[in-house]
Amino acid sequence: QILKESSVDKEQVTLAAEKASSDQIVFHNGNPGSVKIYLDPGAKMDGFHVELDKSDLNMGEDAIVKISYAPTGPGEKPPITLRLTIMPFNQVFPVTVKFAAAER
Repeated sequence: QILKESSVDKEQVTLAAEKASSDQIVFHNGNPGSVKIYLDPGAKMDGFHVELDKSDLNMGEDAIVKISYAPTGPGEKPPITLRLTIMPFNQVFPVTVKFAAAER
């Protein structure tokens, strides 16, 4: 039950594949104590950047994961799965980042 108190505001984000774009995910610590967050940015891709604003959270605090992409060339971009691991519970929140081609 305790593990259900923490959450991310979305489990998927979509960035533009052909122009610079960004988004963010907010993790909320609903646990009755402090936690530490570890960010696994998933696959490496030129122009793709992920940043966690803080890794130590007290009860009720939020952390923001900033995601940005600046294309380095044409081509289809595969989805990337980020993983936020919450310690000491070893709880994992996967977040999928998709890249959308411009509509024609």
